[in-house]
Amino acid sequence: MISPSSSPVQASINSSCSDDLVARNTDGANSGVQVAFAIMPYHKLSTPALGASILQQCLIDYNISSKIFYCGFSFAKHIGLSLYNRITQSSATHLIGEWTFSAAAFDSSSLSAPEAFQFFKPDYESVYRCAPLWIHQCALDLLKSHPRIVVCSSLFQQNLASLALLKKIKELDPSVKTIMGGPNTEGILGIALLRRAPWLDFVCSGDGEEVLPQLCAQLLTSSSSTTYPLGVTSQSSISDYTSSPADANFPRATLSDINKSPIPRYDDFFETLNSYTNDFKITPALLVESARGCWWGQRSQCTFCGLNGDMMRYRAKDPDSFGDKLLHVAERFSVSQLQFVDNIIDKKYFTSFLPKFTGKNYELFYETKADITEQEFKAFADSGTHFIQPGIESLSTNVLQLMKKGTSLPINLRCLRLCKEYGISPSWTILCKFPSEQEAWYKDVCELLPSLFHLPPPSTIIPIRFDRFSPYFDQRHDLGLNLDPYSSYDFVYPKYNFSNADVAYFFKPSGQPDKEAHPWQGSLTGYYKQCLNLVQRWTELWMPRNLHPSKITPASVPFLYLDSDESCTPLIHDGRTNPSRPDSIEVTKSLISLLSCCRNGASASKIFSLVNSDNPPFSAQDIKQALSKVWLVKDNNIYISIVQDRNTPAVSLHHFPGGSVQTVSC
Repeated sequence: MISPSSSPVQASINSSCSDDLVARNTDGANSGVQVAFAIMPYHKLSTPALGASILQQCLIDYNISSKIFYCGFSFAKHIGLSLYNRITQSSATHLIGEWTFSAAAFDSSSLSAPEAFQFFKPDYESVYRCAPLWIHQCALDLLKSHPRIVVCSSLFQQNLASLALLKKIKELDPSVKTIMGGPNTEGILGIALLRRAPWLDFVCSGDGEEVLPQLCAQLLTSSSSTTYPLGVTSQSSISDYTSSPADANFPRATLSDINKSPIPRYDDFFETLNSYTNDFKITPALLVESARGCWWGQRSQCTFCGLNGDMMRYRAKDPDSFGDKLLHVAERFSVSQLQFVDNIIDKKYFTSFLPKFTGKNYELFYETKADITEQEFKAFADSGTHFIQPGIESLSTNVLQLMKKGTSLPINLRCLRLCKEYGISPSWTILCKFPSEQEAWYKDVCELLPSLFHLPPPSTIIPIRFDRFSPYFDQRHDLGLNLDPYSSYDFVYPKYNFSNADVAYFFKPSGQPDKEAHPWQGSLTGYYKQCLNLVQRWTELWMPRNLHPSKITPASVPFLYLDSDESCTPLIHDGRTNPSRPDSIEVTKSLISLLSCCRNGASASKIFSLVNSDNPPFSAQDIKQALSKVWLVKDNNIYISIVQDRNTPAVSLHHFPGGSVQTVSC
């Protein structure tokens, strides 16, 4: 056994864990509710829980009373906001957040001692030791509202805190029915939780809008029926799945008409915010959903993508009705930041939905495909969608073909150039080490990168992860992939049949240490390492350590743009490696014509047919100059211009529409 920590963090936690931790979440609720939603750590404090907010409205339509308890606020207050955020933002595969609640959820004797946890730190141990007492108090406070059903919606690192709470709820009041749903209970993952948690009565897999109200109504009427809605698995039926393989699929609930999914009910979230105004300074953002599934994935699922579980079919809401309702809700709560959780924006939304936000000072985030048109980029910029995730993933056409991305290097370069021209910040990462990948491909990437420093940089380069539900995982036997769960799971969950494969979402090549999946821990070598070094240099040029983000201007970050004011000699200003001392090069009208021709990409056959025409708009010498200066990039006989036609300032990352939370200073 380990002696209690004497760290300041532990002392602070010990002195406060016996307080009424979630009393403010239950104010006004003592009259009783039928269903309590518990949103456990480590949820992001600046945004409401989308799933629970939708389902609460669904229960209202069934005349079932409910309340959403945002328990993470009290936990953040007592362990400290900085530590809470550090755990929330920690690597998903490390499972640090899950580990901190492992002793509260399971018999600690079945797990390794805290020091054996590979990502152990004294502060994390403090949270680990505080968690059981906090869970006990949390359960006591939640039961003050006398719920007959307690539901935990779980995603990311919320499983163990949710299981710990439901376990304590059952100990204190065995009559309460316990339910878990969300991405962490999709298919076999939900079965795996039932196997390990006999106090968990039900798991729901798939869309919950119809299933949860039906299940709650059935439980509230004390029905003796053991036949439950499709997508619901009960503890009483777990014996039916004792031999199910770790990759088995199970029935899931599917909402065929997504327009039946109501606008989320955010009232409980904002009530909770109001009760913590003396503790936290919060700028809230709304998580919203306009579509489910992925229209590209329906055609060709990206090989590494495990999103959407077993339901890839794309369904988008009616843009007119949804847009009007969303604006009403945003205005009601005075929220200007909207973060869309869709995997990909509906193409129709560029003309039917986004214009509703033009001129209204909203900041939006959307995921999209990299091959959107310039007109669609303009729609993003005009609507306030200054932050996007365009799914770039690589700067090698060979690698993009391996991952079945449906894009190419020229398409991705065009996307990044348009982001720079329209003041849009793209979130992207270079993925590497795909099965059948050749390291030599990254030699070409390394040679290209310094010429791209004027474009928005990636966050890093990382080896891919093998996620459950991805084609790589589902087809691993055919592909000759031997995969094991990350060993982090063994520090979090008791094993079932000597394995945690059924409860794991993240996998790695068999025998590979967890740390080798993380380049910042030194796992990359050769051209991969060279690429990482260049990406770090690229990022430093865009975000100098000695310059506050608010001081960054278009002139302080790298650029490569054409100044073709008719009153002056046309110039290309090249500040790719030294923005403070750029090269300014005179160019001819014929070279400008070449860049214009290649703005969206042009084939070699098209280019040289124009060169050899009777009235050529540009010459072979122009092509030679543009290639030598790397104003044009050639890839698989496609020429793409990377010269900006303007240098629009990007919105500061501080304005990312995900909200923010700060501690109130005394």
